[in-house]
Amino acid sequence: MVQPNSSLNLRQVEVLQWIADGCPDGVMKGHSHKTTAVALRNRRLITLSRKGGVWGAASTDSGIHYLRHGDYPAAKGGTLTAPAVAARQAPDRSTTRGTRQVAGTGAALGSRETRRAPRPPRPTEQLIADLVSNGGELKIDLPHRAKYEARVAAAIRFGKVPDGKRLVTKGGRWSATYVIRLEDAPAWLNALLDPLEVPRILRRPHPVVVSLQGRQSFLGIDGSGSRRALLLIQALVMEASRRGYLVKETKDTHVGYGFHYRESKDHFAIVIDGHAVGIQVRQIVDRLPHTPTPAELARAARDSWFRIPKHDLKPSERLRIHLSGGVEHRQSKWTDSSTQRLDDLLPQVLQEIELRAAEAERAKLAAIEAEKIRRRRWELAMAKAKRDHREAYRDRVLENQLNDWLRARRIGEYLDAMQSAIATINTPEDARSAREWFEWAERRVRILDPLRRRLEMPAVPEPAAEELKPFLDGWSPYGPEKAFG
Repeated sequence: MVQPNSSLNLRQVEVLQWIADGCPDGVMKGHSHKTTAVALRNRRLITLSRKGGVWGAASTDSGIHYLRHGDYPAAKGGTLTAPAVAARQAPDRSTTRGTRQVAGTGAALGSRETRRAPRPPRPTEQLIADLVSNGGELKIDLPHRAKYEARVAAAIRFGKVPDGKRLVTKGGRWSATYVIRLEDAPAWLNALLDPLEVPRILRRPHPVVVSLQGRQSFLGIDGSGSRRALLLIQALVMEASRRGYLVKETKDTHVGYGFHYRESKDHFAIVIDGHAVGIQVRQIVDRLPHTPTPAELARAARDSWFRIPKHDLKPSERLRIHLSGGVEHRQSKWTDSSTQRLDDLLPQVLQEIELRAAEAERAKLAAIEAEKIRRRRWELAMAKAKRDHREAYRDRVLENQLNDWLRARRIGEYLDAMQSAIATINTPEDARSAREWFEWAERRVRILDPLRRRLEMPAVPEPAAEELKPFLDGWSPYGPEKAFG
């Protein structure tokens, strides 16, 4: 049960402000605001009236105070507590009961309140408290993941998230840890969205609606839900077309022999700036307790392996819209409930599609910019690699010249000794052969000695791709897209 002084959620504040503004026409669509108004009346923030079949509402002083200050008016110097509100709402019995009896009753109530143990926090309340105490982040181990996923969903659904904040979860299905963060809510989460008018009659349907209308079995929706689904789709695609977005049906590839394969489970897609978001409209199927038939009871008694089903599946009048593709911002599923209908949630659906397309566009531009930066880095690495290769080539040439020069000097010293030895040879034939060897060695020294040739800057040949690899520090010489560093 909602406490009379509990904080209002965003929707309740919007309705309270609308009533304070005099209930202007064209602001609230559908009927969900009337349900919200009842909750506001229970908090004594507004009054409701119905005269002559006309619904009316007006703000109370407490409602005006809440809009101005964000809390309830104080009583006797303090905050108006839930027991105080309950006491104000209770009828005055002082005329039938004496002062002593009332005082005694109050004392008894006070003693019971003193003895009563404080209510332990609910799981969703404990989740928010743990997040606040841990700096806005919790890391959940895999065994407890399902439990905390349910708590996050309940906290969002029942408005337990503090104002101006939102719950964000990270971690894939098979991730070792599940991270929950309490972050500042982005501006789009509190933006006022223009309502989408759902037609009552399908006039001039969009081509996508016409195609789906011809294949209503594909929607998988029975009964009157099929007609309502087409009306919802019509409202969504017409507004998307009005905003300049492309609406297209998902492809259906036929294989043959009456069989076909759908490339997507989506019924259609809305494309913004080349980024597609798929949309499905499904019917909610209720699980109802199954009443065994006499035939089933007889068969169960006869066949030990036969099991009587515990539930029956019955298509309901409720529908669900599911989005696929892109990065989720608010949510991916919207479902009819007792307090909200999909008719009123279509603005959120379209906003989510726009947010996903905008995020995809940002990611594409970021990828393009990152590719430019990466290519520039690669080009700089290639230029440096060519410079380093050139210097390394010249180093090798210099090293070779030095080695040749030192070798020529050593050979020259050897030739001096050789010449002295030849002068001591007495046999003409041996002396002639030795001189031939001396002359060849002398010519070899002249060729080998770099100082006997023209000295100039060596020409560096164009390096091959493989020759640049040692100088690229992990980059590939074949392009930035193939770089591994």
